[in-house]
Amino acid sequence: MECCKNMKNLLIRNTTNLISLSRLSDYTDEQQHFDNLKLVGQLTLHISHIEIFLRNLTDHYMKDKFESNWLHLTNNEILKIEIEKISSRYKKQISHDQVLSNLTLGQIVRIIQDNRLQSQIFLDKTKNMKMKKYFHKNTNRFYINSKREYFSKNEIADIYLSLFLTLRNRSYHWENILKTNITQKGEFPRITTKIHNKTIGLKPNNIKSFLDDMLNLLCDDCKKVGHLSAHELHLNYN
Repeated sequence: MECCKNMKNLLIRNTTNLISLSRLSDYTDEQQHFDNLKLVGQLTLHISHIEIFLRNLTDHYMKDKFESNWLHLTNNEILKIEIEKISSRYKKQISHDQVLSNLTLGQIVRIIQDNRLQSQIFLDKTKNMKMKKYFHKNTNRFYINSKREYFSKNEIADIYLSLFLTLRNRSYHWENILKTNITQKGEFPRITTKIHNKTIGLKPNNIKSFLDDMLNLLCDDCKKVGHLSAHELHLNYN
């Protein structure tokens, strides 16, 4: 057959070649890649609900602060450009809800931060949350001119938003969310954020409690979504 004449371009369609060696290089073996995708599937119910909650809570409080069609009335130049891009894909004037649903999670997080909605989104519940829960070297304090300070409620909210955004994006780009960084000083998370020159990390074995906490911070009846339990998740860190 003509298609088989040039054998050097023939692709052997096994899983290793189809997944690609470059992607598999991030895992100890092919099975760990499969396990990681299974884990992402198990987390998706919680990740998707948290994203939906954040999107709709942001819309609710922005409508309270401005008007019901606040997206079309925005003075934010970056947001204006993004709305124009979204509208051009539809090739017609689109509704507020269509614009909202097409914004990325990163854009929603920026809207929350730019408009100081953290206290409203999280109902000030973040004040009692301890970052050490997600990695033993995390802390809720920092130093300015040798004076000890503590993260504010809004700063803790920003930590949650940043860690969740990273976890969500890596999960939905099928990256290895179980991988950690091994150094001479020990094992450290790869899902991290930085504030006041302090790095706050989320260890893989604490992903489930982090997502459960996010649900509890945002929703009064999150039991309808369900909680993640250790025996339900295939967490293999070795």
